[in-house]
Amino acid sequence: MNTKILKKINIAVCSLYLLNIFAIFFFLSANVFHNFIKAFISIILIIDLYFITIFYSSKQEKKDNTTVNRKSIKYLLSKAIFIIKNIIILAPFFITLLTILLVFNIISIDNIISRNATVISLLTYLFPNLFFVYILRIGQFFYYFSKIYKSKFISDIVSKIAISLFVLISILFMITYFAFNNKILDRLLLNYKNVLEEISFEASSSLSQYLQDDFTDTQRIEAFEDFASAYDIEEIVLRVGGVLYKSENYDDFKKSHFVFETLILKSAEFTLILSGKKFSTPIYISILIFIAASLLLILPLIFIIRFLLLSKIGRYITIMCNGFLNEEFNLSIDINSMEENEILSLAKCYNNIFLPLKYRNKYMNDNKNI
Repeated sequence: MNTKILKKINIAVCSLYLLNIFAIFFFLSANVFHNFIKAFISIILIIDLYFITIFYSSKQEKKDNTTVNRKSIKYLLSKAIFIIKNIIILAPFFITLLTILLVFNIISIDNIISRNATVISLLTYLFPNLFFVYILRIGQFFYYFSKIYKSKFISDIVSKIAISLFVLISILFMITYFAFNNKILDRLLLNYKNVLEEISFEASSSLSQYLQDDFTDTQRIEAFEDFASAYDIEEIVLRVGGVLYKSENYDDFKKSHFVFETLILKSAEFTLILSGKKFSTPIYISILIFIAASLLLILPLIFIIRFLLLSKIGRYITIMCNGFLNEEFNLSIDINSMEENEILSLAKCYNNIFLPLKYRNKYMNDNKNI
């Protein structure tokens, strides 16, 4: 495929990806349009597959059999860059794939409440933090956007500056986020654990009597509901003596919460299911802030750097390239407005040496043909 067309397709696909990411985290933070979220994450999966296909097909085309020193620094550096590129391409895909399993309830709350505490904690405490992997795709957007200018020389410089700035902003953002957010999350989790310990004690003392055969299932359920309401618990799934009880609005809770938005705490006596949005919503909002901030900072900078490079060196390089490659192009460079630097020295050589030689050779060739 034509390189210019491919660049335009890539920037269009990246823009669509960015819009979908923004929409997903906006709807997640607002807790609305869960069906739209499912549609958006499906589109993201398709785009991830597109990027994987483009990346590995281009690598196959560039593959050669030249012998290289596998111990050289250049070779090791190229391999490190290749691994980083693989991570950038594949990591969002696997996160999207796992998210698909969760948002479509292929892995549901009912599937995991019977699992051990480690599995539960990975899905509820840690999984929302994996959404930060999508930052890699945002960087990919800036890379493609900075490369769309027709001058490869200017595009390469702009893309390197844009990606360097993006990496710096990402590192500062992640350090700031985890430094402040971890304290809040630790405080919330400690509060939930205190509730768990208190309820565990009360459950073992006040509910144990209902395990006896003297009580009917209706009486047990009423006792469970009274117990849950006494602690102002949003939702609770209680296991007492191997018997499972669920609150009446448990199904509504599942519809309004994805698996990674639930906080599941377990003890020997029961499983406690609470809303984990206090954990996940700050992550959604942080990603939205990061997207907005990076767009506001880096996009204007791309245009400014491109304009400065074009005004300082871009147009002069274009004139010289046309002069070198086109026999009929004899336009000289206006050096009066140029600053004293290497480009000015090159322009003087072009005007005073190359163009006269080019004109003389053309004149001599024309006379031979007469």
